[in-house]
Amino acid sequence: MILYRVLSDLNLILYFFTDHPLYLHNVGFWKFSPEFIKNCDWINNLYWLLSSLFDIVCTVVEINHLMKQIRKLKQQMASTGKMAQLGPDDEQGASLRSQYKELRVALIKQWLNLARNVIDLPAIFHFMGNQSISATQAGVCGTATSLISLYGMWGSW
Repeated sequence: MILYRVLSDLNLILYFFTDHPLYLHNVGFWKFSPEFIKNCDWINNLYWLLSSLFDIVCTVVEINHLMKQIRKLKQQMASTGKMAQLGPDDEQGASLRSQYKELRVALIKQWLNLARNVIDLPAIFHFMGNQSISATQAGVCGTATSLISLYGMWGSW
């Protein structure tokens, strides 16, 4: 799994690296040939796509891992009766409940990351020239992924 995470991160780095010439060209700071910009834009979107796909794989594995941990913790809580019988002053019960809450928050964050990456795919394909995805659809997808990212940063956990 580390390999996929590294590949995702490398593609994201290359995405940002190829995004800078596009930005500098668009703001008029540096002018490049139209052919260079077209190629750079396509390569930029390819790195974005690869980063998203590798991140989807990593996120699915992480979701499965977290779900197994939650099931294991629930079994531990049920077998010891900690969830229902122990009061708020019990240290072991409080620890188990705290672990459970942390795992649930981590799981929600992973589901949000998966949704963000999957919803990003239509926008990526639109920018790569796919005519079956309109600019409006790509814009809605981009807005949704931005909102998910903002919630992930500033949501109450």
